[in-house]
Amino acid sequence: KDRFFCSLEQLLKQKLNMSAFAVIRYVFAQQQTSNVNILPPVFVSTVGKKILKYMLSQKDPEYLNAFIILRSEKNQLECLDYLKQTLKNNSQRIAFSTFSEMYNKYKNSDECVVDRESRLKLYYYSELCKQYPNLKAPSNLDSIGISEFLKDLEKRQLSVDLLKKLCKDFGWNYQKMLVRQIKIVLNLQQLDFEIKTDQFGKEEVIVRTSVE
Repeated sequence: KDRFFCSLEQLLKQKLNMSAFAVIRYVFAQQQTSNVNILPPVFVSTVGKKILKYMLSQKDPEYLNAFIILRSEKNQLECLDYLKQTLKNNSQRIAFSTFSEMYNKYKNSDECVVDRESRLKLYYYSELCKQYPNLKAPSNLDSIGISEFLKDLEKRQLSVDLLKKLCKDFGWNYQKMLVRQIKIVLNLQQLDFEIKTDQFGKEEVIVRTSVE
């Protein structure tokens, strides 16, 4: 028994999570038909949750493997609640929303719509933070409706790449949004002026303050 747990620990330390998961599920299934009790259910569940957290915390989250593990769990909603509570930073929250959306689509649950909105708000907010380093995170981001969030986005100066993504995700007209962005950029500039001199040497300062 000690050798088994030592081997299992090594698999986990080496981040061979799917191998560790396969061993745990195999041993757990076998002990159901025997009188051997090597792996208590609470141990199996705890390790499963930790593996899920690790997979969704990566720079490139392992969604497929994590979904395989979640499907094997008896208390799937409990696992999702654990992940929601422990995945804290913005990239982890995006990964969780994406994962939760996958799960709810699999379950044909309407909650997938809520997950999608949450994922998009988190993603585009994180992209805004890259452009506006001093932007403060709203404490009520989760409660802000997607329409209200998008209205705020439309007022901001955005990169072309980000604008293209927004148009794709929300069905915006790219040309119209591009024109709007040009107006935003011009309005953010300092007063634009030029000095004209007529034939008599009289100077005239012309200030252009309107984008229209």
